[in-house]
Amino acid sequence: MEYKHEYYKKNKKKYDKQFIKYILLVRDEIDELIGDRAFEEFKRDVLKQFNQLLKEVQYVGGDKNKMTSGLVQSAYFFAVYDVLTKYGVSIHVIGHLLTNMGERILDRIPDIVGKIAGKYMYSASTIRRRQKKERSSYKDNWVSSIQESSNDDYDITVTYTQCAIQLFAKNTGHLDILPYMCNLDYKLYKKLGLGLKRTKTLAEGYDCCDFMISRRGDCFPIWPPQFLDKSTKYR
Repeated sequence: MEYKHEYYKKNKKKYDKQFIKYILLVRDEIDELIGDRAFEEFKRDVLKQFNQLLKEVQYVGGDKNKMTSGLVQSAYFFAVYDVLTKYGVSIHVIGHLLTNMGERILDRIPDIVGKIAGKYMYSASTIRRRQKKERSSYKDNWVSSIQESSNDDYDITVTYTQCAIQLFAKNTGHLDILPYMCNLDYKLYKKLGLGLKRTKTLAEGYDCCDFMISRRGDCFPIWPPQFLDKSTKYR
């Protein structure tokens, strides 16, 4: 199978090295699931699976699109899911492991760096510039709209009617694990110094993801996942 775009082929070695670092963040949990003597075999299998998935990742602008890194990271997560499924591990246990991996990846970012990034990334002017790029670029990119809010609980609503990661998951058969990944947004937004609420996501089959963002606010804890809590409307 050929790569959908040369960008990913060019960056393959860099992605491989990064992926191994991320797997080592959850080495203890993996050892408990498959046995420590099987780890090297697991590492080879998961890297091989990632390299297959990387060929299927759609191009959304490469380095010019800051969200490309999230799209590539989804291939990391899907590869771990695929290999652990072959070991007979349940989706919920894999979801918990991936949550731990995602949390530890984000914990490597200094809080001050996250908050500076949050102020820049989610200012109204930055989001509007990003929207212009989304509309004028690639068909399998993110598509969103922004609305200032008069609600006291949040400042802006960003509604995603198309998500590049959801499209990638659909194309590769990973929609079942995707809600666990999307739940990590609460950790991400906390790192960015922002509050987040959602009532629906594309990952769960809704028509959009409704990000209600507050520039000063709180986020739900990432475990147990919001989408598994039937007592709340939030996702």
